Amino acid sequence: MQIDKFDKIAYANITHAISLALKEVGDRFGVDFRPNGGQTGVSQGRIDLQVNVRKPSDGLRPGEKKFRIDAGYFGLPNEAFHTILTHKGRRFRVVGLNSNAPVYPVECEALSGGRGCRFPIHTLRNALEMAKVAKAA
Repeated sequence: MQIDKFDKIAYANITHAISLALKEVGDRFGVDFRPNGGQTGVSQGRIDLQVNVRKPSDGLRPGEKKFRIDAGYFGLPNEAFHTILTHKGRRFRVVGLNSNAPVYPVECEALSGGRGCRFPIHTLRNALEMAKVAKAA
């Protein structure tokens, strides 16, 4: 089908054809492609694509998978991922470990605002010990 102008109907037809064609590519790499808007015009247009990584078959998020691999290296339990820790009156959620950072390997995000920060490994160990003591009491 030849198109004369790139209007809404042509946009819908072309994005549908692109989605079908990219399904095989997405299956090969484990991602999903989705049309994400664009622009129509008389002779030119634009089609934007959104790429989403599929959830792994083991049910873990990509960050959690890497955390579990690195946790053994630091002597941490796998359950430490997404642990809430308190430091100087502020609360943080553990979101990852950076094995290339020798001083501050624990990556966290603040619960108030989501700002990222890093901590030394002993801060997370202390928070885990405090949680054990609190549960035992």
